[in-house]
Amino acid sequence: MDIKCRKSGLRPSIVVIVATIRALKYHGGVDLKQINEENLGALEKGIANLERHVNNVTRNMACPAWCR
Repeated sequence: MDIKCRKSGLRPSIVVIVATIRALKYHGGVDLKQINEENLGALEKGIANLERHVNNVTRNMACPAWCR
């Protein structure tokens, strides 16, 4: 976000983060061959990764909005 905005001179007013269960498990360390299998440990790690992204957005923008 910072690289593109800085080079183009844009100042975004909103950030949208989309996270699927599969993506959370993948970022939690699950191999793509096993992505459809239940793995709560990997899901927890993926959620921690998502929380870091939300914290970055919160720090640089404003409070994020959550949708379920």
